[in-house]
Amino acid sequence: MLQHLDKFQMHKKIKIGSLTWNLAGKQPNFSQDFSRLLLPEPQNLSLFSEGGSGESADNGLPDFYVVGLQEMVDLGVIGSVVCSKDEERMLQWEQIIKNGLNKRASTTSKDGSFKYQCLLKKVMFGCFIMLFVREDNLKYIRNMHVVKVKTGTKGMTANKGSVGLRFNFMDTSFMFMNCHLTSGQKKVKDRLQDISYTFGETCNNFFEFNESGLAPTATGSREYGCNASRF
Repeated sequence: MLQHLDKFQMHKKIKIGSLTWNLAGKQPNFSQDFSRLLLPEPQNLSLFSEGGSGESADNGLPDFYVVGLQEMVDLGVIGSVVCSKDEERMLQWEQIIKNGLNKRASTTSKDGSFKYQCLLKKVMFGCFIMLFVREDNLKYIRNMHVVKVKTGTKGMTANKGSVGLRFNFMDTSFMFMNCHLTSGQKKVKDRLQDISYTFGETCNNFFEFNESGLAPTATGSREYGCNASRF
C-alpha cells in the first residue's frame, strides 16, 4: 500500500510567516510602517519563491502568516475597562498587521495582486493571536478552531495563559499557540509549568476536532523563545 501512496496524494512546499511581540501595553501607532517588521525587503523575500502553493508567481510571499501579541493592553487595569480595551486594540492591531502585509505583498508579488485576509483570531486579556491567509489560499483552509487557556492565579484569571488556533491547510493540520507566561527572572520553573499545562490543555481541546486524523504541527510563541515540534 505504501508503494502506491504517490498515486493518491501530492506534496507541496509552503511558506509560513510568523511574528511574536510583547507590546508592553503600548498603544498602536497607525503612522508607523510595519511592513518591514513583518516581511523582508522584496529582493530578499524572493529567495523563498520556490515551492509556493499560489497559482501565480508569489515571489516568496508566505502562504499564511500567524501573529502572536502579548500585553496588548495595560495589565494593571482590571474589570470591564480591560474587556473594552481588548476589543478596541484587537481591531486596531488586526488592521495594522493586515495593512503591513498587504503593503509588502503589493510591492513583492510580480503582478501586485496578492492580498491577505485575517481568517481566524482569538484574544484573552491582552494576549492575541491572528491567522492571515493569502487570498489565493483561502480555498485550502478548513476545520478552523480556537481555544484559550488561563494560568493566572492557578488557572482562575486570564492575565496569564495562552490562546491557540488550529486549522487544516489542504490536508495538513496546523496548530499555533501564543503564550503569556509567569514573569520574573527566578520563576523559570513556573514558566516551564505554564508551557506544559497550556500545551497539554490546548492539544486536548483540539484533538476533539482533529477529524482528519493527521498529527498537528505546533509552534509556540513565548516571551523567551520559540519552538516547533511534531507530536
